[in-house]
Amino acid sequence: MKRYFTKELDQDSKKLFLELEQTDIEQKVEMAGLVYCTDINDINTYNYETAGYSRSLPLSEAEVLTYADVDLFEIDTLSGLDCGFADDEDAEYLKANMIATMKQKGKSGEELESFEVYEYWDGSNWKTISLNYYDEDTGWEEETEVFQDIVLIDSDKYDFRIERHYKLADGREATETQSFYQGSLSQIEIKG
Repeated sequence: MKRYFTKELDQDSKKLFLELEQTDIEQKVEMAGLVYCTDINDINTYNYETAGYSRSLPLSEAEVLTYADVDLFEIDTLSGLDCGFADDEDAEYLKANMIATMKQKGKSGEELESFEVYEYWDGSNWKTISLNYYDEDTGWEEETEVFQDIVLIDSDKYDFRIERHYKLADGREATETQSFYQGSLSQIEIKG
């Protein structure tokens, strides 16, 4: 089943427009501000992301992790994790402290909140669009119901764009404009 998303543009009545297959959409989990591991007893599987750093993982990868808030750990412990505890004379204490904290306060990765993203190659770079995010408004609205039974009635090709004209289930018409410029997203205007 296709899913459709739009995002308001400031300048006119057109909206950014995404027509996506369900397989184009990925569930992700934000790892910022978390210490996480695949095996509580093996310090070599531990990693962390500070609150100012943004790293997301696919939900399928995050579900197998155990995690806890960075704030629960001493800064020396996290610093030791960065350098592999190699030069720290208190390495065993720091390792034990980290493992004990994770055992006491760690949670299953299945409890992390997920959000949907669309990732695409724009011709020179990978781009990520957050379609929804549990903590903020991304501006993207799902309008699958509006476009569910969309029917292509005509199209026009110009030098730098193509326009597709659709009929919506409620009788209104819409024009999708796809620019040929690299990295540009489609825009749609609903008339009536």
